[in-house]
Amino acid sequence: MVSYTSRYGLGKPDVNNADDQDIWGEELNANQTILDIALDSYTSVITSGYAVSSTDRNKFFLCSSSAGAAAISLANPSSALNGFRIRLKKTDNTANAITVSPYAAELIEGSTSDTLTTQYQTTEYITDGTNWFKAAIAPTKQPTYSYLTTGTGATYNVKAGCKALQVEIVGAGGGGGAVLTNAGSNGGDTIFNSIHAAGGGGGGAYGTAGKGGTGGAGGTGSADLRIPGADGCNTPIVLSSAVISGGNGGNSFFGGAGRGGFNAEAGQAGKTNSGSGGGGASGTGSGAHGGAGGGGAGEYVLLYMTSLAATYTYTIGASGDGGAAGDSAGGAGAAGLIKVTEYY
Repeated sequence: MVSYTSRYGLGKPDVNNADDQDIWGEELNANQTILDIALDSYTSVITSGYAVSSTDRNKFFLCSSSAGAAAISLANPSSALNGFRIRLKKTDNTANAITVSPYAAELIEGSTSDTLTTQYQTTEYITDGTNWFKAAIAPTKQPTYSYLTTGTGATYNVKAGCKALQVEIVGAGGGGGAVLTNAGSNGGDTIFNSIHAAGGGGGGAYGTAGKGGTGGAGGTGSADLRIPGADGCNTPIVLSSAVISGGNGGNSFFGGAGRGGFNAEAGQAGKTNSGSGGGGASGTGSGAHGGAGGGGAGEYVLLYMTSLAATYTYTIGASGDGGAAGDSAGGAGAAGLIKVTEYY
């Protein structure tokens, strides 16, 4: 007497039953067909609505909603059985959503529906025989990067399909002081979505004993991380009676400080968009003309953003000017920078 398994309906003839001996081959062939369907996994293309059935076990559906919003209904859990699963991937880059609904009154992790809204978004749906559960599959698209180096009140546009942003902001560096009397000016704040990374302070001129500018710190707005910029170098280094070095600028999180001038040389500017301070000018040593202080670096700010708007306003902090020359000029600080990492 042949009996059948409850899950896949596989035939099980009795081993010692003479009446079943002639049907072993028939049942074996039928079982192989059932197993082939149960274990199969292949792709199927959907370009409009589709009703998933219990025979779609393990299928990977490539779904395009380029012609309009698409609706997919899942299989009846009671007939699909515990462990039944499918995968859906949205292949197009249009704004048309793919809506996934249960067979009847079941829920998808407590909700009456689910949606796929971005290109290459992939979700696996699994049933326990009563309701549906899902496992989001990481997209294959790698992060992209945007480097914002100029702009005041400018607009950053979030890229299509982007799910999260990591935003790194650095304020501008202060300018280095001059020999004799002019200090460097402060670097400006860099701003993203009203979050400020403070600019660094300008370096003091020789006449103020060459004090280095203070590193930027304490910018306004809530952030995940803040690191103050380094102070500019304070006191000029006396190498001999005739050679005086200016103070180096402070380094930002990204490095790139301008070095102090040497032997009556002007201070060097901070490296482009590094947010680091400019170097202080060097004196000649004659008439007790010493060196000037380096500019302070801008503050570093880190933001993680997941609930995204379509656009954000930003401003890149302006570099602090180096002190104007009497004997030697200070180096300009570096403008700020915003680096945006976009995750899909």
